[in-house]
Amino acid sequence: MKYSAVALLSILGAASAGRPSLSVNIADGAASGLDGLDPTLSWSSSSSSGDLDLEFGLEASVRPTSDIASLPKSVWGQVGGTSSGWAWTARADIDTNDLGSADLDINAENGDLSVNILASTGDGFSVNTVGATKKLDDLTISPEYDVASGDASVTVGWA
Repeated sequence: MKYSAVALLSILGAASAGRPSLSVNIADGAASGLDGLDPTLSWSSSSSSGDLDLEFGLEASVRPTSDIASLPKSVWGQVGGTSSGWAWTARADIDTNDLGSADLDINAENGDLSVNILASTGDGFSVNTVGATKKLDDLTISPEYDVASGDASVTVGWA
């Protein structure tokens, strides 16, 4: 019964268009025996619907257990498209230990100008940072504003 979770994840991975990838992390500090290993299965897939591009995936622990609900570590989804010359994406990352919140990454690009918004949900919607990048020939200007602290910065690069 303990291996049913691994079998289920293997079947789901084989049934999907994409192949899952398996990585094994070694825990920091002292661990006895195989407890220091943290095998993780990552799976993602993509699709499109009309003018929208959809991507989604999950990261799950690969450990023998009878509690299959404890295996997923995170789930993510992304939607993207184009509108009025802007290519945009919006991605949500959900930690399965806290299903009441999500981290959001919203991007838009139009030629040499790109805008990025990092936000979170949970007890309402809150914007964490707002940034932009403008490319002018060999010069790149990237202002960023941290909403929580009120700190603003500008990075200037030359290529």
